[in-house]
Amino acid sequence: MPPAPREVTADPRRYSRTRSSPTTFGPVGRVIATVVIVGPAVVMALLPGMAGVAGAAMWTVLIVPWGLRDVWRRGRLR
Repeated sequence: MPPAPREVTADPRRYSRTRSSPTTFGPVGRVIATVVIVGPAVVMALLPGMAGVAGAAMWTVLIVPWGLRDVWRRGRLR
């Protein structure tokens, strides 16, 4: 005897990275936030001397991954 069919329920929670939600930006805001997060590293890399290179390296290793992960996290839609 075949098993009884399982009832499939739709997941009421919907998530998106490409639409704005109450806690995230829309796609344009996410791109702007990405530029704002990556921009200081570019500016620091252009500074003369070791301080600019070290600052850019630390910014890129510490701040950029943290910021981009938060900006591009999928948001729960209403």
